[in-house]
Amino acid sequence: MNLKRHFTIRYSPLLVFLFLLSNFSVIVAQRSVGGTPVSFLPKNQSAFSKENKVIKVPALDMARLKKEDKANSSNRFAAPVNVNYTLTNSGQWVDLADGGRVWKLKIKADNALGLFIFYKNFYLPNGARLFVYDENQKQILGGYTNLNNSDSGKFMTGMIDGETAIIEYYEPWYAIGQGRFEINRIMQAYDREKFVSDDPFQTYTGFGASLGCNININCPLGDEVEDQKRGVVRILTVYNTGVGWCSGSLINNTNNDGTPYVLTANHCGFLGNNIADFELWRYDFNYAFPTCANETDEPPYQSILGGEIVSGSTVSDFLLLELFANVPSSYNAYFNGWNRLNTPPQSSTQIHHPFGDVMKIAVDTNELESYPFMTNWGDGIITPPHSHWRSIFDSGTIEGGSSGSPLFNHNGYIVGQLHGGPTIVCDNLITYDGKFSVSWDDGADSTARLKEWLDPIDSGFTQLGGIDNPALGNSSTVFGNIEKENGDSIQNVEIQVTGSTSITFNNQVDGTYEAFDLTNGDDFTITPFRNDDHRNGVNVFDLVLMRKHILGLGTPLTPYQIIAADVNNDGSVNIFDLVFVQKVILLLDPTFPNNNSWRFVPIAFNFPNPSDPLSTPFPESIFYTPILTNMQDQNFVAIKIGDVNGSAN
Repeated sequence: MNLKRHFTIRYSPLLVFLFLLSNFSVIVAQRSVGGTPVSFLPKNQSAFSKENKVIKVPALDMARLKKEDKANSSNRFAAPVNVNYTLTNSGQWVDLADGGRVWKLKIKADNALGLFIFYKNFYLPNGARLFVYDENQKQILGGYTNLNNSDSGKFMTGMIDGETAIIEYYEPWYAIGQGRFEINRIMQAYDREKFVSDDPFQTYTGFGASLGCNININCPLGDEVEDQKRGVVRILTVYNTGVGWCSGSLINNTNNDGTPYVLTANHCGFLGNNIADFELWRYDFNYAFPTCANETDEPPYQSILGGEIVSGSTVSDFLLLELFANVPSSYNAYFNGWNRLNTPPQSSTQIHHPFGDVMKIAVDTNELESYPFMTNWGDGIITPPHSHWRSIFDSGTIEGGSSGSPLFNHNGYIVGQLHGGPTIVCDNLITYDGKFSVSWDDGADSTARLKEWLDPIDSGFTQLGGIDNPALGNSSTVFGNIEKENGDSIQNVEIQVTGSTSITFNNQVDGTYEAFDLTNGDDFTITPFRNDDHRNGVNVFDLVLMRKHILGLGTPLTPYQIIAADVNNDGSVNIFDLVFVQKVILLLDPTFPNNNSWRFVPIAFNFPNPSDPLSTPFPESIFYTPILTNMQDQNFVAIKIGDVNGSAN
């Protein structure tokens, strides 16, 4: 961005306005549940021994892109090609021994630095998992689940470094044919000539892309903004022509209710003729190194996908968005406070994500100037005198992707958001932030100002403090695992959560489950359920063990084996159980009477009489009366009815 002193500032990719055309990594918190792709599991290796056919992605028109980049002074680093890859016209299906199946698609774009994948008509059924990973299985995104379904049917995954990406979709047996999606766009990151810089070549793929003079947020300079940094987000901005980076912040309102408002720059959403797809913007929380040191490993993603415009204005270059999902309690987020007075801050701090890199900090220790001149930003945007704060950083700098980042005054309240500045330098960088005081009530109506949204109770406050995410103190998450007595994980288990909020979901392929955001102070019950294939694991060896138990011969059975042997659920193991097992083995009866195929006992439960566990009732749920904090290791032992020797899967 070139600066014509006191008169004209032209947008530059270098700065805050960043048209980094590239991609993204969620309800729609783009929450991924983690886990392991099914094809990686040792028991499935033989099913995936055949190499996947590679589909070549159409190449980018580099001559056209470079011409556009030069003309637009944009920081685009990835651009789209349209494709049409579906579950029926591309990839390969593999059937699994457990009745489920996996679809895999391997794509390659020659010379790409990275690939971002966009979906439409996206729907994952309960229990399904979607992963995207590289050839070396080092970079794995997912698993994505039905939690990532949205009304729009849009979704995106990325970025996978390099030329090749593998998309893997798993459907359990009970969801066969229920999932759907179409891959309709592939964004390819490319190495572009940086026309407006002395640096001849630079890539903008986010992690590690910023200048070395940037200062990590967890260095000593950031000690005074421990709370404020938890509200700052990296924003992956998606347009019809590509993807870019901006920065922003969660911001509090006078209801103190955690409405997920994000304040950023107007030019991040309205960039020339580019059309923003706000439903696919991604907001990354806590994207930072844990210490001051630079690290080689990228921080994990804690993301929310999608939002909508609430208000905005070019006068102070602000844009207020509301996310489609509340911020999960596990993100430890902070809703930053604000000050709407037009009083020059004694000093200021900018917290930002330059070029989509990890969170950085810049500080101006001097009083800010109310910029007294009209400014021509190009593209028909002219801002009036005294609509912006002007600062000169003593420490740190800003770059493209820093646009929209919050400017905090000496007391830690937001007083503006980054608009722009001159060409990037590491010393004495001049920047301009749209004033919060102007954004507050300068607009003609609520669509062009902040007042109605951030002061919905019309309190008249001139300053509002920040708050911890209300969900933090008011909700908890339960983590657990489902496994057999021998330690083998069991999947396809439906987890039923009942209470003030009732949800149902399936555990992951590695047996784990997470029940999110359960309201503290309320009662909840977690109950696993699976009732399929009663014959699974039932054979003559089970009959032998049951006979010996009835006759008091052989090694005594464990409590879980005795529960498995009571197939008719009458509270004892007897000759009738033998009869029912024989009928199931011989296919004379498909189910056991009065029983589900699986039962689940909390692993923490101690049987009062282990030799006769059926003599007293045992729990098959975990109860929280009430729940007050996150709960780890809420594990269950899975018992397959009729399978006394533990061979079921």
